[in-house]
Amino acid sequence: MDNLPLYQSHGFGSHKNIELCGKDAEGVLCPLARVNIGRLLPDSHVQKEVVMKYTDAYEKKYKEPISSFGGHAWDSINVAIKALEVVGPDRAKIRHASSVF
Repeated sequence: MDNLPLYQSHGFGSHKNIELCGKDAEGVLCPLARVNIGRLLPDSHVQKEVVMKYTDAYEKKYKEPISSFGGHAWDSINVAIKALEVVGPDRAKIRHASSVF
């Protein structure tokens, strides 16, 4: 399979997977969010501040690197909170508001 690219899913979004695969993970491609590369983002990037806020809080509390999974959950909770703040507790309005954030 040296000449065939290997694509993983979002489920590969943990440093532990890469650690377990070692050098065999070199060249593997996967569709991950920017939360995984926060420190590599330029300071001018629109997501840098929020990504680093999450990354720093997570790593301080758990003493391990972040993963995609926690980042997506953090995003989801914050979208729900923002929707509640903007439209109140109406389910239909929350559903609509969440799609525009």
